Amino acid sequence: MGQLCTRRRVYSPAAYQEDPARAVVLFPGSFSPVQLSHIQAAVAAGEAVEGHMESTLCLHSVRLSPVSDSYGKPGLWPIKDRMHLLHAAIQEAAFEKVMVDTWEAEQPQFLRTYQVAQHLREGFKVNGEADVLLLAGGADLFEGMFAVEPCAKIPKPWTADSVDNLVCATDGFVVVARAGSKGWEEHDIKTNLQTKLKGLGAVNKLETFIVIVVEERAGDGSSTEVRNILGSDLPTSQRKAQLAKLVGDAVAEQISCNEGYYRSLVIKN
Repeated sequence: MGQLCTRRRVYSPAAYQEDPARAVVLFPGSFSPVQLSHIQAAVAAGEAVEGHMESTLCLHSVRLSPVSDSYGKPGLWPIKDRMHLLHAAIQEAAFEKVMVDTWEAEQPQFLRTYQVAQHLREGFKVNGEADVLLLAGGADLFEGMFAVEPCAKIPKPWTADSVDNLVCATDGFVVVARAGSKGWEEHDIKTNLQTKLKGLGAVNKLETFIVIVVEERAGDGSSTEVRNILGSDLPTSQRKAQLAKLVGDAVAEQISCNEGYYRSLVIKN
């Protein structure tokens, strides 16, 4: 891993060829609950940023940003529980530059991803603490972003305005592979962005927009699978063993210590 950069500098494509740009990576999600593939994806994204273009970027932090309770998704666990388990998972991973960002979770209303990105941009780039803000997500995130028409897999494609706002607020994307999703290449991302943003202001930003495709695939577990196991009729010992494979030992232990409560979160929904 590269060293944490501390010098203040102004990012430009030419300048960062010689002087690594400090990159903050936004990793949004519901994390209901967090599971190993989330943490593996965050670590892989951070390592890919530091290895990009012969280390011309250096990693400031990867910031996992859980949605607030106002997101309203059916079965969404309370933020206090999601935060508790997120901190346990990150502590176990012991990757010092992956951390929880609490701002989005604390908001009383649901926020779009671009609004969270705007907040981080103001907090890090405008204040001179970082030079680059990147959005990290699984390959399926970008399928939804670039879809034109609704379909069974993508019932609500992103609007062009939402993508425009997101590109305006960020300096690039970090794409992490997921099972069952399209395998993206940098050219694919740029081409789809050109199409989605046609006639909008952010299209002019694409010439210098950073796209990093993570070669290493993170785990392919899902939070839905975790909830299904927790709500199953398996003996407690078997549930704990299966959960540990998906969420790691630390999170499985936290759930086990208060299993009745966590099972109630699943069963009541």
